[in-house]
Amino acid sequence: MGGYASRLASMSNLAVHNVYRGCKRKYIEEYDCESESDYIERTLHTPKKRKLLTTAQYIYKTLYQEEKGSDITVLILGRAWRLHKVYISQSPYFASMFSGSWREANEKVISVEITDPNITINSLSVVLGSLYQDEEISPDLMTELVTSPDLVVLQTEFCIYMMLRLWLFAHLCTLYNYEETLKIDDYFKNHKWTEPFLTTEEGKEYAAPFKALRMKYLLLHEQDDKILYSDNLIPPDWLHGAYREQWLHLLRVDGNKDRGPAQMTEEEFSKECFRCGRCVEKPGEHIWRWKAFHYGLDLLMTLDTTSLRIERNHRLDSEHIKANHKEHKILIKVCLFSLNEQRQVKHVQDSRMLRLRLRRNTEHEIMTLDKQLCYPLYVSVNMQLVTPLTLGEEDTTTDILSDT
Repeated sequence: MGGYASRLASMSNLAVHNVYRGCKRKYIEEYDCESESDYIERTLHTPKKRKLLTTAQYIYKTLYQEEKGSDITVLILGRAWRLHKVYISQSPYFASMFSGSWREANEKVISVEITDPNITINSLSVVLGSLYQDEEISPDLMTELVTSPDLVVLQTEFCIYMMLRLWLFAHLCTLYNYEETLKIDDYFKNHKWTEPFLTTEEGKEYAAPFKALRMKYLLLHEQDDKILYSDNLIPPDWLHGAYREQWLHLLRVDGNKDRGPAQMTEEEFSKECFRCGRCVEKPGEHIWRWKAFHYGLDLLMTLDTTSLRIERNHRLDSEHIKANHKEHKILIKVCLFSLNEQRQVKHVQDSRMLRLRLRRNTEHEIMTLDKQLCYPLYVSVNMQLVTPLTLGEEDTTTDILSDT
């Protein structure tokens, strides 16, 4: 997932849409789902003139099999293994050996005695070689990642679908030994299956991660809907309930039956919320929206060097459907992440779940930024804009969160 996320992170410099607010021109960076799809198709599927090794394959072949750049020789079972400390230190045994005041920490050649007769040259080759190879994301692990409440989604839910699409393509390419020159968009546009792939015998083993997607948030843009039906991966009956749910939400908002969720537990919020995010490359004032249908609410995010804020933008000259009611309640949770040079989390700032009463053209501060945060800054936002249908008929007069 790290490789996928790093590629998607660069999508933060998408098309900028100019709008007027009063007499001052502001730049609002629209996160357009159609642009996301086009970007992914364009950047991840560039045809190659020759078959290339992946990074993991190159590392395994060059460093392990060909022993290039070795900085440590390990003598085991009468064989000299020319290895690399940075890789074999993934093993707690070698990590301990190379740290502290151990004699081996500064030696170029070390000897390891093996007394277990079950350990052979072949088994050692497999174990040591595994330290130089990539790990595969199984369907079970991918399902766990997709459903995790701690998943940081760059862009929107549809980008998770696009990553699963890429993950599926990688598995099928390995299975059928497709050429690297085959582009993912061509593969799915010219697919041969006549029924939804995930319902076929071949596709059933990959179905669970796709089924874990929050289907209703895949339907927020016309272009996304076209891609879903063109790919023909997800069976229509998985989406029917999502269409009905979204339509009922719209009717409830329009009929003055729903002005946003008043009461949800943390667990309910984590399962129901709209997941989105972005990467801010450098400090300054950044104003953006995620261009997706939000029941007539135009929500603008503003980030500067001191704070993060949200505004319910309500322009009379807007050409989009508008929710005209004076106040709308939302639940929102924001996490800000800074990473170190190894792309490990360096600092996290969490707003926790907040309830905001959004009035037209009114801005609310979500958090004041910690001084420990640095750029690029990853912004993860979870929002709930409507009352879940399972809670819609319950008493929503009691608040469990303080108003902000």
